[in-house]
Amino acid sequence: MALSTLADVRSFTLPDQFGTDHSITFPLDRPLVLLIADRAGSEQLDDWLSPLAENYADALHIQGIAELSAVPRLFRPMVRALFRQDDAAPVLLDWTGEIVGRFRAQPDVANVYLLAPNGELLHQVSGPFTTSDWQALRAAIDASIRNPAQPAPTR
Repeated sequence: MALSTLADVRSFTLPDQFGTDHSITFPLDRPLVLLIADRAGSEQLDDWLSPLAENYADALHIQGIAELSAVPRLFRPMVRALFRQDDAAPVLLDWTGEIVGRFRAQPDVANVYLLAPNGELLHQVSGPFTTSDWQALRAAIDASIRNPAQPAPTR
């Protein structure tokens, strides 16, 4: 699969832990980094999020998505409350796994996606933070900021 062929990813709407719907619709005004994980993979997210926020908070949109399709409907309010305790920033909650599935995110690990302002997938890494993976992601981010992709034509 070529990185730029995730056509189904172009736009979506998901609720956050506070019950607010968030729409991701391209084109955006700057690149977007999506951090996607299920419960097991969420243990690896902070290692990715910290350097992203520290180095690129003003240059990127950074958004987390939690894959929660394994959570029974009965327990969703409790899970939502746990997210409200842990995070001040909105985390998008994918209760069905549909959106996460569009990204072909790997289970049990952190999945990091860099998308150009026009929605083109520029870089993807899955797994725990490593220096080499960080350097590759950082190079892709720096290139996307220096040479932003042009918005897709609207018809």
